[in-house]
Amino acid sequence: MLRSMQHWINLFTLMAFGAALASLAARWRFVNVQSQKIDESMLSPDDQTLLLPEDALQLRQAMNQPNQTDPSMINLLLGTALQRARANWSAEDVSAALESHAEIIQAETESQYATIRYLAWAIPSIGFVGTVMGIGEAMGVFGQDAEGESLISAAAGHLSTAFDTTFVALVLSLILMYFVHRVQADEDSLLVRVLEACMKRFVHRMHIKKE
Repeated sequence: MLRSMQHWINLFTLMAFGAALASLAARWRFVNVQSQKIDESMLSPDDQTLLLPEDALQLRQAMNQPNQTDPSMINLLLGTALQRARANWSAEDVSAALESHAEIIQAETESQYATIRYLAWAIPSIGFVGTVMGIGEAMGVFGQDAEGESLISAAAGHLSTAFDTTFVALVLSLILMYFVHRVQADEDSLLVRVLEACMKRFVHRMHIKKE
């Protein structure tokens, strides 16, 4: 009975591990695609040419074309910068708008990891459930009518099988947490790169006419 229980506990653990890895793989693909979008952005990397309000208007019109609809991270931030620049051609205001939008994106990113973090917490918990059930089985052995050596042998077998569930869960949890931190670090780095690209290619090139 305990070995059957261990099979199902480990199966649930592997299912949670697989679901978390699938979610992380999706986030990793998202980071790679968004990284490529930085180089494909309509923002020129040329930092020598200054931008005038007329240039921003042309860029905004180009981005609003039907064939240019792209909800990439850099285009979202660029759209925010252009919208704010249209209202007030001020580098300080545009910079503040970009930082506010970046904070919103970061908060949305954090919410994407809620399920992954829950699974990372659930995996060792599932293993502990298997251990507790195994200890209960082992304690129940001593209530049976059998010789002392056979009781100890049976209890030891139950405990050995039960602790395997926690061992499997802890190993998978360690592996999963490494990938969680790695992918999230890459995603945080992506947001910083996108924000820096918008600042260097747009905000720092805004030409403010002196009165």
